[in-house]
Amino acid sequence: MVELNLFHYHQRDTFLNKAHPIAKLIALFLLSSLLLQGSLLRVLIVLVLLVVVALVITLPLKHYLRELRFFMLMALMLGGVRLLVTHQAIDALTAMAKFGTIVLLGLLFSDSTAPDDLARSIPRWGALVQMTLTTIPLVNDSAFQISQARKARGESPWSNPLKRIASYVTTLLDLLLEKSERLEEALKARCYDPKLPHPPLKFTYRDSLLLGGIVILSVLLYLFT
Repeated sequence: MVELNLFHYHQRDTFLNKAHPIAKLIALFLLSSLLLQGSLLRVLIVLVLLVVVALVITLPLKHYLRELRFFMLMALMLGGVRLLVTHQAIDALTAMAKFGTIVLLGLLFSDSTAPDDLARSIPRWGALVQMTLTTIPLVNDSAFQISQARKARGESPWSNPLKRIASYVTTLLDLLLEKSERLEEALKARCYDPKLPHPPLKFTYRDSLLLGGIVILSVLLYLFT
């Protein structure tokens, strides 16, 4: 079956891929903080800059469009609810832009950060972080596989919705347990030991440039937007 490519790490020879995971986490935190009370102008500036970064690192946005339809629908629903509550189109557009920016931030981080690198950058919780990041795509892939299999069988999504949801959740849990057992067997075959120390990653000039640029951008946007 086809697997999702969204929120998976893809190895590339780019500035963002080579940056230290902690530097990217700090950048993620700063940009996310800007969105909390940000105006539409501030959010759009951040969104445009992130789109430029995605194009520079050749993030296959066109390939992700099909998988992003769910988030597009969520953005439309969020904007619609906001419009009904506030009766202001600006508020609705701001909410949609914030949601899209947050999704793109997560997409850039997950696409450019290997779970192993993130584990090495946080030695104390490295094994836990690595296993968690490995499990998240596993859930997404399993849900997508079940959905595709049901579509291939011609099942109607509107027939007995409650029964379908219960059946979907049960099937998803069964598939996750099966894949978890395979993952456990693979780790045992490799003699995986979570207590073994990981060689730490070192900060480089790339990380200084990234953090410096993000801090300057954050200050400018905070003061002038």
